[in-house]
Amino acid sequence: MGYLMKKYRDDIIQKTVELIGFKSVYDKASVSKNMPYGSEVDKALKFMLDLAKRDGFSVVNVGGHAGHIEYNPSGASEILGILTHLDVVPKGDNWDSDIEAFSGTIGGAIKGGNIYGRGAIDNKGPTIAAYYALKALKDEGYVPNKAIRLIMGCNEEGGYKESGASFTCIENYLKAEKMPDIAFTPDAEFPVINAEKGILQYVLTADLSRQNVYHDLLELVAIRGGDAANMVCDKVEVKLCRDEPKQRSVAKFFKGKSAHASRPQDGANAIWGALEYLVKKFPNTEYFKKLSLLTDFNGQKAGTYLKDEPTGELTHNLGTIDFDGKTLSVKLDIRYPATKKLAEVTSLYQKALGGLFTLTIGSQKDPIVVDESNPLVQNLLKAYNEVMGESAKPKSTGGGTYARAFPSGRCVAFGVRFAHMEDMAHKPNEYIGIDDLLKASEIIKKAIKNLTKV
Repeated sequence: MGYLMKKYRDDIIQKTVELIGFKSVYDKASVSKNMPYGSEVDKALKFMLDLAKRDGFSVVNVGGHAGHIEYNPSGASEILGILTHLDVVPKGDNWDSDIEAFSGTIGGAIKGGNIYGRGAIDNKGPTIAAYYALKALKDEGYVPNKAIRLIMGCNEEGGYKESGASFTCIENYLKAEKMPDIAFTPDAEFPVINAEKGILQYVLTADLSRQNVYHDLLELVAIRGGDAANMVCDKVEVKLCRDEPKQRSVAKFFKGKSAHASRPQDGANAIWGALEYLVKKFPNTEYFKKLSLLTDFNGQKAGTYLKDEPTGELTHNLGTIDFDGKTLSVKLDIRYPATKKLAEVTSLYQKALGGLFTLTIGSQKDPIVVDESNPLVQNLLKAYNEVMGESAKPKSTGGGTYARAFPSGRCVAFGVRFAHMEDMAHKPNEYIGIDDLLKASEIIKKAIKNLTKV
């Protein structure tokens, strides 16, 4: 058992559980000038900054958008950044009855050697792992050749966006604070991620109130499903009017299983079942037939399939669906191969859907590819291989991390999911193994030393 596991094990567990206890989902109702993403996200940020102040670190809060914890005993001018996020996606449905999403207590979160709760793996557990890696170095008296900043964003999951901005929280942070010279973000997988697919999120809309369409859909009152574009939809409700004079409605529900939109194959999309039903129920309406072209993982039905060597196949995910009696609206999340151009992707989807739907870009993030020989990649890879006794190579992801907020080669994703772990991000019963979390902290500590040694 390593140093961190022995000395900080109980603290890492306790603080991870406490941090999970904040329901730090974007909350428009509690937004204010200094709480731009709502009160619960702000509480999570202040929890981390207060913990760091107690332990003797210097801290900065950038208007509630993000904050950092700094260790810089030598007054170095260069900065190593470690970027995590404190916001989470909504809980969603289908959690086991004995597992709480936001427990905040040891009794409620710890089961069978795992820490359960929304954010356990994405990204509160990794935040605590990084914090105690930094604290261990401080307690040892380690003097790095760079300032080390644990930078914690509050809107990585995209609950709030300004004009489709990528990461509003980090963009605001970097307006106020110097950009780190090099950085990594423990918000993906080990051993190290050197390529990330491009991300394109569309809002598809169609006006179904026109006379010919409205007549075909007289029975359809409303459709509601999904929590976010970047989550596989786990529930859809379709309301039908069966007795028009009395306006009585009947609800039909479709169940699925949530997962991260970067890996839609890990879930079961409830929108697929709803569309199958709607196509049969309303055979004269082309809109549901057109949306059914999106009921696969890689675009083959719609003719939008793409693939490359660094990052593999395009994936897409129907995240939400809404119909209010007039407008049909769908959010579509697309992860496209890193070597493909955005214009090519948009052209394919416009061709497939544009005849019936208006396609508006809700969010867009360019892909990144960093050469394996990059010193940042090599130093992180060395840290992982030394701790794990492996000879692993870099890999790619469909996920989107804070690495995209940096010029190419200055930031990459590094951990904390190991190859043996199921990807629980955005899923019900999200968890991280305690031993895996402690091992991740050891690896992060080693990586910090590799990147800051004199």
